[in-house]
Amino acid sequence: MKLETDADITGWGQAYTSHGREQAIASAVHRLSPTLDGMDPFCIKRFMTTAPNSIIGAGKETAAAAAGIEIALWDIVGKALNAPVHRLLGGPCRDRIGVYANCWSHAPRSPDELATFAAEQVKQGFKAVKVYPFLYGNTVSDGAACLEVVRDAVGPDVSIFVDMWYRMNNDELPQIINVLHTYGVSWFEDPADATDVEAHVRIRASQTCRLYQARHCF
Repeated sequence: MKLETDADITGWGQAYTSHGREQAIASAVHRLSPTLDGMDPFCIKRFMTTAPNSIIGAGKETAAAAAGIEIALWDIVGKALNAPVHRLLGGPCRDRIGVYANCWSHAPRSPDELATFAAEQVKQGFKAVKVYPFLYGNTVSDGAACLEVVRDAVGPDVSIFVDMWYRMNNDELPQIINVLHTYGVSWFEDPADATDVEAHVRIRASQTCRLYQARHCF
């Protein structure tokens, strides 16, 4: 989203909730935009304090829109003060942040297609890739085949992360954990629904890679 000021400073923000909800977020931005007309862009806290009054019960897309507008306001303030926004928010916590290439696709890829795509991301400089080998009706064996060719394609020094999208069958847990260990998966995301505490306890006790329940995490 784009915010313009009478001082010719433009702020850019970004918001996201889930696939296919872009139009809902855009509509929410337009609903909130009247509250911005004539507002001092430095009054970010005032906007974020008053905006919820107009979005109560409106859904997460509207809340995401407000957050995106907040980012755009911070962009304006940083440009006006000629300072990086992180300095305005208390300074940096680190000087480097690791990133990964998300190998998501709406349509299923064959193991070779996935491996080729992952290898292309590594050529661009990514040191980690996230894949979804157990989706699209894939069996554990299918997932293992995907991870095998991806590991061969990216090499031993690239981190592989796996996102399950809550599709894990508890009965298949031992097999899946074995596959993760075999191909050096260091990051296992959303294996089961967040409310299934017992499943997460079993998973955590059975594996050594990091477990993420990342429904609302970056």
